[in-house]
Amino acid sequence: MNDLYIPDELSDSFHAAIQARSQLSIDIAQQTFTYAIHQWESILQICARKGYSELGAIAHSEIGLILGHRYRIYGDDNDLHHATRLLTQYIHSVPDTYIEKPRICNGYGTIYRNLYEETGQIEYLNQAIATFEHFIGNTRLHPLHISVLHTGYANVLLFRFDIFDDIQDVFQALAIQKKALEACEPRSQRWVTTNAMLANSLLRLAKREKKAVFLDEGIFYATEALAYIDPSNPHWFNCNNNLGLAYSFRFEVSNHITDITTAIHYYHTALQAQAISPQNTGLVWNNISVAYRTKFETWGDISDIDAAISALHRALGVTAAPAPLWIMCKHNLAASLIRRHEIRKHPVDIQKALSIVTDVLGIMPDSLAGKSDFYNLEASIYHTQYEQTTDIADIRRATTAAQAGLKLPNPANELWCIYGRILLSRFKHEQRPETLEEAIRISREDVARGLPHTHGWARSCDVLCSALFSRFKMVGSSNDADYHELLNRYGALLNYPGLPLHHRLIVCGNLGYLHIVKNKWRESCDTLLQGIEVADTLYLTQATTINRELWSATAGNIYRRAAYALANLGRIDEAVVILERGRSKILGDQLQRESEEVASLERDHPHLYQDYIATSARLRRVANQEWVSRLYRDHEMNTYDEAREAQTTFQSMLRTIRALPGYESFLDTFSYTDIIECLQPGMALVYIDATIDFMYTIVIARSDQSFDLHYSELRNFSIPKLKTLLMNQEEEGIYGSFMRGQLENPRAFLGHLSGILDELGENLISPIAAYLHTQYMTEVVLIPVFLLRPLPVHAARYNGTYFQDDFTISYSPSARIFAIASRLQGRHVQPLIAIGNPTGQAGSALYTDWLAEEFQRIAGGGEVLLHHHATLQNVLSAIGERTPRHILFGCHGWYDGDEPLKSHLVLANTNLTLTDVMANLDLAKTDMVILVSCKMGVLDFKRLSEEVLNFPIGLLYAGCKTALAPLWAVYALPTVLLLHQMYAWMIAGSSSAKALSDATRWLRTLSRAEALHAVAMLVPYETQARTAEEMLRPFRGDQPFANPVYWAAFTHYGAVLK
Repeated sequence: MNDLYIPDELSDSFHAAIQARSQLSIDIAQQTFTYAIHQWESILQICARKGYSELGAIAHSEIGLILGHRYRIYGDDNDLHHATRLLTQYIHSVPDTYIEKPRICNGYGTIYRNLYEETGQIEYLNQAIATFEHFIGNTRLHPLHISVLHTGYANVLLFRFDIFDDIQDVFQALAIQKKALEACEPRSQRWVTTNAMLANSLLRLAKREKKAVFLDEGIFYATEALAYIDPSNPHWFNCNNNLGLAYSFRFEVSNHITDITTAIHYYHTALQAQAISPQNTGLVWNNISVAYRTKFETWGDISDIDAAISALHRALGVTAAPAPLWIMCKHNLAASLIRRHEIRKHPVDIQKALSIVTDVLGIMPDSLAGKSDFYNLEASIYHTQYEQTTDIADIRRATTAAQAGLKLPNPANELWCIYGRILLSRFKHEQRPETLEEAIRISREDVARGLPHTHGWARSCDVLCSALFSRFKMVGSSNDADYHELLNRYGALLNYPGLPLHHRLIVCGNLGYLHIVKNKWRESCDTLLQGIEVADTLYLTQATTINRELWSATAGNIYRRAAYALANLGRIDEAVVILERGRSKILGDQLQRESEEVASLERDHPHLYQDYIATSARLRRVANQEWVSRLYRDHEMNTYDEAREAQTTFQSMLRTIRALPGYESFLDTFSYTDIIECLQPGMALVYIDATIDFMYTIVIARSDQSFDLHYSELRNFSIPKLKTLLMNQEEEGIYGSFMRGQLENPRAFLGHLSGILDELGENLISPIAAYLHTQYMTEVVLIPVFLLRPLPVHAARYNGTYFQDDFTISYSPSARIFAIASRLQGRHVQPLIAIGNPTGQAGSALYTDWLAEEFQRIAGGGEVLLHHHATLQNVLSAIGERTPRHILFGCHGWYDGDEPLKSHLVLANTNLTLTDVMANLDLAKTDMVILVSCKMGVLDFKRLSEEVLNFPIGLLYAGCKTALAPLWAVYALPTVLLLHQMYAWMIAGSSSAKALSDATRWLRTLSRAEALHAVAMLVPYETQARTAEEMLRPFRGDQPFANPVYWAAFTHYGAVLK
């Protein structure tokens, strides 16, 4: 120890104490800390007896450093304060000749930094900096010792930079570290260490400034250090870990997948270091988890979130509880399980997350920093469960968790936010005004508590605005006080550059709503179009299912409201484009088109494709920040300016691609010209959409020479009235409602479906039909919205007339899909493939074997697959090899309301799911698919406001031009008669929509005698040997099929075949 004199009686003790202290670099168990402290305390006893004051000061200081180390591992505040007292009292008595004095000085500065972290008092941080400046000014220290202090000084400056974001701190730290490097012998351990520290500083600077020059310089220093060491060197770990961090940071700049995979490679290489401590092992596994998480949030590969979870389990396997790293890994593991649950919807993940949170809360003392974060996570989990289940028990558990966290000293700011959201959800469930007032009070206090124009302030303000918005809607438009406060607060949020994109979208939507209520159309239009710009940006970021659902939930209304505002300004053509733009995104047909165009770019221009992928990945990652940060404490937020920059870069890339021959419309939106070109003379495109409380319609009518645009409000048909038609909100739930009849048994609306059709006709369709008559329209393409989707609007009745009697009607989810379906296709190899009653003659698809054979006779050929021959393999093979013009599925079907893609047709040996149809069937040369199967036209009731997905729309996505399907479980006898007549007239020359309309009119007006004659054809296919009279007996009256339950279910989707 140079000139430091150590008596012989202390020599062995000093050696043992130093070894015990060194052991802490690889073993951080409590007993290891206790043993090391005991060794130095033994030295203290001898020093006290013998009067060795300088050696006693060394021992006291070493104990202080060990206590500080233990605090950073286990978080016991007593250790921190004890360490501070010892070092403050004895550090100045440590002789300069003690070779470890620079380390003690560094430790002393670190202690003050820890005090700042615990208390937030800036004087502690200033004291840490002053401490380093004092010791660096000590000219008696060896230059190498001064370089060690330079490193510690630089670390504190970098810490201050992390807090206050003063770029001068980084530049000062770099200058100090480079001076320290000059004092080091090249390739020495100190030289390697300083290179690694320089790399770390440059990486921070690169991350702050987003400049590759700093990043490359940092990688240079890290690589330079790594070139002269191997896994046995103590610096092997730091260099590889820093390189992992460097490439992770570079990915944020480059967005190339090779950078994030290189980062993961260096992290794994760091784990090869010899004598690596459990703490460092856990740290690297956590870094690996973050890297995989970044990959997942960028590209949406679920295997990456699995890898992130696995890495966290490895980290926890070597980390002791309740060390800060252990707490962080537990928190991130729970958050990652929640994230995976959002994608896979596996209840086991959410239960595991809750179990982790409960276990940690049971271990952590109330005094330990970060406990409130787990209460916040627990409250968020229960609140998320409530939003999915609407079980009031979950909202009560969420309330309990939030209140428990708020009772802790210095609770996390996020807890006030989640508590406000919980109260707001509770109000919406129970409709108790006092709960809403409490939510407003809590949120006001939270906003006042926060620092303005920060992410925390924005979240608090967002909750307050949501509560005020609920009260404004409850009280009505006369509530001027809340109206003006909302205008001010929403304006402040929009002026905050750091407002996350999803929040910005919601704010624009709600502010636009307020302007609409006050009939301020121009202000509403400007605000909503600003929101649409954000919505379009977010749309391009849809990497995962949860992001698509989140986009649909937040963006759907903004297109609808913007169209309504534009129409009221007389800009109807723009309103149509906005409506279509929103529908194309919500329905996902634009995503399908994009995937095809991007695949073409990869094939034709691979280098440009790589740049496109990088810029779109950056845009996606930036936009996903806010969604992910609500779960992960270590996840950094981007600002709106950064998001705008990412969007600008992406748009520049699109312009470059569109300059290429053949790519002029790459990822372009559907224009007004595209919309009107899909219409034939005499055809009208009818959008029926919803605004705040009522419906409105926009019609594009094409005559021989011109197009006419028509906009009108349908105030007689309110949203509450529509919901009443769908679901009677009474004690018996949906008993007797349209929904129950559609989902369970059509007998439920047998008696009142006619009344529903009258309500639809008189208050919704009548004014639309009146306009269509003035324009001499004969064909209508209906694009209904929202809750209208499940209803048979084509059968609406007004003035004693059914809508489909006046016009031939086809449905389409968007004009874009209708245009694609209407394009001419290639030639067909075979006229028909007909599947009939695959489950056998006594199966549920009664008479469809007769219908299949009749279709073959009418079509003049084709292939029929009946009963056990209608296997999945035979069906797929026949469709794939024969490219039929028409396909009949005469089989049972099942609609899955929870997962629509699992809806299926029942074949002889297995099921044909909607996923199979969209993934495996190429129907590009098929004109029509007819589904006799029950409820195949049903839509997802649980997500009506977000998306539309059912079997016939899936068939359109698979390429077919037209699909026919029933909206509810149909009766076998009238169904086969209807389709038989429809197909005969269509083959004879009628258009597909007119043939269906005429067939329904024929069926409902069929006399009993005519019905007996028609039914007689089916007697040979009867399983119970009944006569025609017996078969017709359940259908009463002179016109046995007059009730719309028997004929109104079948709906025409897509192109009108002629």
